[in-house]
Amino acid sequence: MIGQLRETDAVLATTAKMAALGEMASELAHEMNTPLSIILIKVEQLLEFAHSKTNSSEEIQYVLREISDTVKRVSQVTNALRFFSGYKKNGDFEQKKVAEILRATAGFCMNKFKQNDVELIMNIDSLHPYTVLECRPVEISQVLMGLLSNALDAVRKLQKPDRWVRVDVIESLELIRFEVKDGGESGASESQQKILQPTFTIKETTKGFEHGLNSSRGIIEAHLGRIFLDTASKNTCFVVEFPKRQNLIYTVQAA
Repeated sequence: MIGQLRETDAVLATTAKMAALGEMASELAHEMNTPLSIILIKVEQLLEFAHSKTNSSEEIQYVLREISDTVKRVSQVTNALRFFSGYKKNGDFEQKKVAEILRATAGFCMNKFKQNDVELIMNIDSLHPYTVLECRPVEISQVLMGLLSNALDAVRKLQKPDRWVRVDVIESLELIRFEVKDGGESGASESQQKILQPTFTIKETTKGFEHGLNSSRGIIEAHLGRIFLDTASKNTCFVVEFPKRQNLIYTVQAA
């Protein structure tokens, strides 16, 4: 019986990882195709301008600025790709700047939030540039993307000004604390509490964080961290805490 349960858990974990990989590949294709299409359109506009004597230099400068902004967007995506390309399953832990983890995560998520008219606030600038976390960086990003996907699903049903998601990072002597907060009211609902229970399993109809929860939970546990719902927050707020160094012996109070 125990062997069957372990086999089932392994299958569920593999399913979650494959689903996450498929979703990431789909998002990546869209992230690249959209800006490339914009660049193509703008270049065609410039070609038309070249054959016309009626266009002002201001119009040409405007189109060039749009191309420049779009190229920067492509650069963000390629930088995120470079970040993820170094991933090795069960690889060694490394000291990684938290700001780099957040930027790579934002590189994959930002366009999806824009498409759904939801503001994504990544408080990277307020973070100390030398704040580091001993971790497998891609796995930490995977956990954050799951939380962001869950928050996006929640607030896309809301009206402005509640259509926002914010990521804050709080550093203490021993811990790095990620807070993913959204515009929904915190009620510590039964469904929110349920998805944090160890007995929660993946269902084909679930989306976002619920869909990849088993995989995320395994990552958090492998990093000696914990995840919980901040019931004291006015808005829905999921919190993930990790020790800054894996060899630290630390004590955290129960949420």
